[in-house]
Amino acid sequence: MWKTRHNCTKRHFPYFCQNIPMTAEQSFIKRAIDSLKPPPGANILEVGCGQGEYARAIAAEGFEVTGIDASPELIAAALQSEQEKLHFFTHDIRLPFFINYFDYAFNLFSNFGFYRTEREHSNAIRTIANALKPEGIFLIDYLNVNTNDDSDHASFSLGDFNDMFAFNHLQLQEVYGDYDLNAFDIKKSPRLIMIAQKKK
Repeated sequence: MWKTRHNCTKRHFPYFCQNIPMTAEQSFIKRAIDSLKPPPGANILEVGCGQGEYARAIAAEGFEVTGIDASPELIAAALQSEQEKLHFFTHDIRLPFFINYFDYAFNLFSNFGFYRTEREHSNAIRTIANALKPEGIFLIDYLNVNTNDDSDHASFSLGDFNDMFAFNHLQLQEVYGDYDLNAFDIKKSPRLIMIAQKKK
């Protein structure tokens, strides 16, 4: 069942294309891209992009990437690396953004669940769904609230997400439980990683 949380923190990780050993998070992004197989030139939206570390890495793989974040300070830093196929905007995801524009949308590393009300979270999902083209793909990486005691995030279950998806014309396709993309186990998995597709 959904429960309100009130604190808000953010995590940002190093750019995974640097010549350094990959963390689990960095490896996950590469593994997710390999699994989803976006075609060359696909338009990808990263929601909650921070300073753009991962948006830059995704763009380096040959995709057109747009990163958005509610923090003007973080976007100011991200804009220093903006280029022809990599763009950044300060934007509150609870409000409408592009419509029927992106092939894929990513929300990574529990960068969700900070709002005070269920409606605000549903509005964020609606914005992402509306931004996707028909049959576009949404990947969201959240914590498994059954195995994590985290007061910073709303306590969303798989059922809660599925309800928000269905209400916003997204159909759940796959569910994974960790960054190796193993099957989700409600009692054991550390993560709740979902892939949903926008209905035609």
